[in-house]
Amino acid sequence: MRISENQIPKRLRGSRSKLLRKISRSLINISGWSIKGAIPDEERIVLIAAPHTSNWDFILAMLAIFGLNIKVKWLGKHSIFKPGFKFFFEWLGGIPVYRDNPSSLIENVVNIVKKER
Repeated sequence: MRISENQIPKRLRGSRSKLLRKISRSLINISGWSIKGAIPDEERIVLIAAPHTSNWDFILAMLAIFGLNIKVKWLGKHSIFKPGFKFFFEWLGGIPVYRDNPSSLIENVVNIVKKER
C-alpha cells in the first residue's frame, strides 16, 4: 500500500468515513502517486504546498488528506468560496484568504493557528 493512516499521529487523525478513506487511497494508488514518510507528532504544523503546477494539485491534495485521514485546515483565495461552493470548501477544511493585502496574510495565518488550538 502506498498510503496509510499509520503515517499520521493518532491525535492528528480526522473522523472521515472508512468508505471515503478507502476510495481516496485507491485513487491515489491508481494515480501512481505515493506518500512517503510520516507527519511529525508536534503540537502545531504548518505545511506549505507551492507552486501549484496543475489544476490536479487540489484534487490530489484532497485525496491525500482523506486517504491519510488527517485533520487539516488550508488556505485558499477567497474567490473560490462562492455561494454554493463555500460550505463545501469549508467542509473540506478551507479558510478563505483575501490576497489584496499580502502584508496582512502572515498575521491572518497566526490568528487562524491560534484559533485552531
